[in-house]
Amino acid sequence: MTSPNDEQMVAIKSKGGVLLQAGAGSGKTFVLVNHLIFLIEDIIEKDSSDQQLVFEKLKKLFQSMVLMTFTRKAAGELSIRVSREIESKVKEHGGVWSEVQSMFSLINITTIHGFCSKLLREGYAPAIRSDFEIISEVAQKKRIEDLFLNWVKSRKDLLSEIFLSHDQQTIGALYSIFQDPSLRIDWQGSQESAQGFSDLMRQIFELHDWKYLPQLKDGFLSNFSDQSDKKWFGYLDELSSLLCSTQIKDWDSYQRYLDHFVKYKGVRAPTEKSGLIEVRELMAEAKELRELLVKYADDFGAYLSDDQGQFVGWNEGVVQLIKYIETHYHEYQGLTYADLEYFVLKALEHDGVVDSIKEKYQYFIIDEYQDTSEAQYSIVHKLIGGDYDKAYFVGDVKQAIYGFRGGELNVFLGTKKLVSSVLELSNNYRSTGKVINFNNNFFRYLFKLGAGFKGVDKFEIKISDQICPIEERSDSGHVTSVISPMDQGIKKPTAVIANRLEAKAMVTKIEEILESKLPDEDIAILYKNLAPSSYLIKFLIEKDISFTAQIKIPSREDPVIGIFYLLVSSLLDREDDRLYFEVLTGYLKVLDTSIDLDLVKNIEQWGADIQVLGLYHSFQKFIYKLGISNSNFSNNLQLIKDLCLTTCSDIENVWRKLKTHFDGKYSFEFEYGARPEQIKIMTTHASKGLEFDHVLLGGIYSNGRTVVSKDLLGSIPGSFKWKKSESQKDFYMSPAYILERQIKRKKDFSEDKRLFYVACTRAKDSLTWIDLSINGMYQNSWIGGLRSFFDNELALYNQMVEVQKSGSEKVEDTQAKEIPPLFHISRMGLCEKLTKDNDLVLTSDLSVTRLTTIVECPRKFYLQNICRIDQTDLEKFDLLGVNIGAGKTEGEEVVVKSSAERGSQLHLDISKMIKNRWVIPLTYEGSDDKPILEWVKSELTGGEAEFKYISEKDLKFPVFGHMVSGTPDLVVLPKDKSDCNSQIWDFKTGRDSKEEVYLFQLYLYALGHYELNIIPKSSSTELVIAYLDKRAKKSICLSYEQIVEYIFGHWKKLAQLDQVNVSHCQSCIYQKICT
Repeated sequence: MTSPNDEQMVAIKSKGGVLLQAGAGSGKTFVLVNHLIFLIEDIIEKDSSDQQLVFEKLKKLFQSMVLMTFTRKAAGELSIRVSREIESKVKEHGGVWSEVQSMFSLINITTIHGFCSKLLREGYAPAIRSDFEIISEVAQKKRIEDLFLNWVKSRKDLLSEIFLSHDQQTIGALYSIFQDPSLRIDWQGSQESAQGFSDLMRQIFELHDWKYLPQLKDGFLSNFSDQSDKKWFGYLDELSSLLCSTQIKDWDSYQRYLDHFVKYKGVRAPTEKSGLIEVRELMAEAKELRELLVKYADDFGAYLSDDQGQFVGWNEGVVQLIKYIETHYHEYQGLTYADLEYFVLKALEHDGVVDSIKEKYQYFIIDEYQDTSEAQYSIVHKLIGGDYDKAYFVGDVKQAIYGFRGGELNVFLGTKKLVSSVLELSNNYRSTGKVINFNNNFFRYLFKLGAGFKGVDKFEIKISDQICPIEERSDSGHVTSVISPMDQGIKKPTAVIANRLEAKAMVTKIEEILESKLPDEDIAILYKNLAPSSYLIKFLIEKDISFTAQIKIPSREDPVIGIFYLLVSSLLDREDDRLYFEVLTGYLKVLDTSIDLDLVKNIEQWGADIQVLGLYHSFQKFIYKLGISNSNFSNNLQLIKDLCLTTCSDIENVWRKLKTHFDGKYSFEFEYGARPEQIKIMTTHASKGLEFDHVLLGGIYSNGRTVVSKDLLGSIPGSFKWKKSESQKDFYMSPAYILERQIKRKKDFSEDKRLFYVACTRAKDSLTWIDLSINGMYQNSWIGGLRSFFDNELALYNQMVEVQKSGSEKVEDTQAKEIPPLFHISRMGLCEKLTKDNDLVLTSDLSVTRLTTIVECPRKFYLQNICRIDQTDLEKFDLLGVNIGAGKTEGEEVVVKSSAERGSQLHLDISKMIKNRWVIPLTYEGSDDKPILEWVKSELTGGEAEFKYISEKDLKFPVFGHMVSGTPDLVVLPKDKSDCNSQIWDFKTGRDSKEEVYLFQLYLYALGHYELNIIPKSSSTELVIAYLDKRAKKSICLSYEQIVEYIFGHWKKLAQLDQVNVSHCQSCIYQKICT
């Protein structure tokens, strides 16, 4: 898209007070970028005669603007697109746009968490230290657990004992409350009383999608007076009288309804042949009402008859528990992302803070607004002071799918009433006409339906039709239902069988698409939940079809975590060492890792290493001894590290905590085959913002199932389970707990419909699902919505959906076979080390810069990186050996410092020049250093068609089993991964006396690019040291094998950290303590 259409132009030129409803594929990012450009152009044009005034206004605009989006990735992509647009303006107009380019970094393009973090670090919440760290989920759960246990110790009553006996569920619920800033605030002041019971019952009734029950009070039965002799008529007539005369406000009124349902027990609805469709539906709704009241009769009865105050005592106890955690929260260091919002909200309770921030930030652009939470809305509302002309909101209510993260649909709907202008983008540039037409009609029908795809959704989202603006695509595309009949031998198809059958049929369809699609077209299989995708993955591997799959790995199935659990268990159970040895041997066999060491001896050595290295680092060493390099460290080793840190490496505590994390899952991107990019398997949530030529809907027979929470604590205030006495077997649910269940049921189904919409609108050219002709097992699953559309809008369905028939599966092919853990199929980021030298010592994770110390001196490496002694420590005790500034005058010290600053600035500006397509910053006009940038530019330009230039991009990679991180100055890669050599550059100012160290850094970066498959191991790499002051370079071209051999030669020194390189002593800061 190069120029805006009419509706986009209106949105671009609006200056706030706008809620822009941007449908799928409508170009909202294009609008956001050009809206920002418009604001800049508006200032330039209005004050074109006074350039200095233009610069001042632009600077104020950039500093006062906050552009927020949902993820860091989206913020980064938006920043790049704005930067490129400004760059094109510089090329076209130059002048003032060059200044705009230099000011671009002043704009706050971030996430809500990034913005809250900025406010806290700027000191707007004095109680929060500005150097706070974001802690892991493990650390936060440990904080909640510790505070919960401390509260239990302080109470010693029935409530605390019961909570302690259900500690994991209670801790999990508390964790959820403290992950939602709004709930956290609500609970602090909550007190529930019986006075609100009638209102609560009204809310519960309103949450049900009853179409005819509300009409029963308004004379509905008068239309069927000729049926008054029927038993069902009397049943409904008396129910009508109850609804009109008796509001449920106490146990007596509740009992009247129960008595009515007992009186008419067994009453039947009219038969289907009677034609009384509306009455039949009314009877079904009355049945739901009866089931609801009967199901919760004991709970409501206990609450309403609580004359001894047990319920009140429980409620007060729960509130005190949450207040106790809140009071002692600061005793633990670190903040979660939810804490960022919470403490900003608390800070904004002070008018002075609000005024100060409002003065600094005066215009907010908020993308993906449909997923904004109540807490996030409160922050923005306070900062704009209720003046919605200071805000520009962009989102699509149909794509609100993050309720589980706190996203609140009512925020979007409420804002529509507060802004001065609601705009809409209806053109869809993504999808073909037939896909757009299907989505318009299908979801207009679907969004009206209540739970189970029946009744009415009282909170229906009204949708506007999208149109295809590209004429040649308006009548193209495919929406296909592949009919795969069930084998008659399958009497009771389970969800497992359905998922397996669907996956087999889907593979056949994928093969068909692969045969007919163009080379650059892609396929996506989208799931609500990933569990059913395991069958598809298995069948694709059997067919040797390449793919990339987003998978959820249970911690218990991660081999590294499994090995760690074995080792910890062996320490606690010395009598079964042989058993642990056998299981560990099994792991290594499955991973196809050669076993050439004495495992029993090494398990014993691991126990001894704990005393010296600690639990985590001794395990790192053990994994290394096994000959395994682990690139999946951010998932498995990070969990182990967090557990060791939060338990102070107490063996029993680690073992117990690890078991509680076994059912936790992490995402892993699994690639299979030669062309894994051609097929993507992922969740619909992960596909948000993406598009694919061909989309297949997966898991549609089982994605309507829900898991009922068994937690003692709910989320909303007053929501908990309780008992009247210790001897009572089952818990009662508080009215708020029941209400929360109903709300969740309602919200989850509505959000599932929107998630379904997101899945279907990812398709560009074709949308496909498998119809297995299974009935009666898919309530609330997506196939239920498709079937309902087919049953009730048959003519429309047949116009839009192509039906393709497929053969049925054999009975023997549908057996629910156990799928092995993924590491039986894939090595999950594990590989054998490049060398089997098992004498190397353990080091902690290192930066490239720290690792190069080994080149200078092994002993220096030990003191700096193992003992963690730095120059500040040495100066404190007057033990500093050589000081860089020693013997220099004050003026000379300044020169040394300014020289370092100059080097850093040159690095920064070279990077900017490369990223800005070789535009030298204006600040270098007349500078002595401009020739340096011109020399770099002359050395590198000219190859843009063949090479891509990657400047200062962070890298983390394995080196002989250890993770190393760093940032190379520049990497030059061939665009087509041809035989052309890649290049890695290091820019240096000053002397060239440390050339060996410089080269070692480049060797490491080269190895990292090989190990991450960025550079093919079959090609060579040129390592370039650019001496900027000399305007000269030194380079060497090496193969992968030569690089490995060179690095390993230095790496072996890690086994001899007691060795000293005497030639380095004269320039070493550790002189005085080395020996």
